[in-house]
Amino acid sequence: MTEQKEPKINPFGIASLVCGVVGLIIWVIAILGVVFGHVARNQIKKTPQKYSWGGLALAGLIVSYIIVAINMLALLGMGAFWVSILSS
Repeated sequence: MTEQKEPKINPFGIASLVCGVVGLIIWVIAILGVVFGHVARNQIKKTPQKYSWGGLALAGLIVSYIIVAINMLALLGMGAFWVSILSS
């Protein structure tokens, strides 16, 4: 009889969530969270019998995208601030 192995947690999903949370402090790391999240979701979609916990990867993607968006807005705001200071 063939034994069915239970799907395991995708390590890229874990890495995505960790990078998203660390991205709160070091925002560049959040970009890695986006990449790892997409890799994990792709692997889970292709091999659902091997990997599970797609929600973990999705959570990492959401957190990472939010951190990246907030920081891009902050960079644009700082750029606009410095342009207004230097042009006056």
